[in-house]
Amino acid sequence: MHPYTKHIQPIISKALKASSKKLTQACAAERLRISERAYRNLEKGKYCPSTATFAMLLIQMKDMEVLQLVDELRSQIMTAEEQEAPGTTYEGTGRHYKKRELRERM
Repeated sequence: MHPYTKHIQPIISKALKASSKKLTQACAAERLRISERAYRNLEKGKYCPSTATFAMLLIQMKDMEVLQLVDELRSQIMTAEEQEAPGTTYEGTGRHYKKRELRERM
C-alpha cells in the first residue's frame, strides 16, 4: 500500500458521497463506469479509485468542488509528511523518495 493511501481514502470517499447524494448507488456507479460493488467499496473507503475512475469523478464535479478536493488532499498529505520521522524513504515504485524530495515535487 502506498504510504498516503490511508490519508487519501477518506477524502475520496467523502467526495464520492457528496457528488452522488441524490443518486442511487447503481446510478452513481454507472456514471463512474464501474460496478455497484466497486462503487460501494470506494464509498466505504475500502479502496482508492483507479486513475480512470478518479478522472470520471473529477469530470462530474463542479470546478470549485475539484479545487476544494485538491486542497484537502494537499493539506492531508502535507500534514502526514510533517508527522513522519525525518529521512523517511518510500519504496515500491522502483525508486526511493526522501521526504524532502517529495515535498519539493508538490
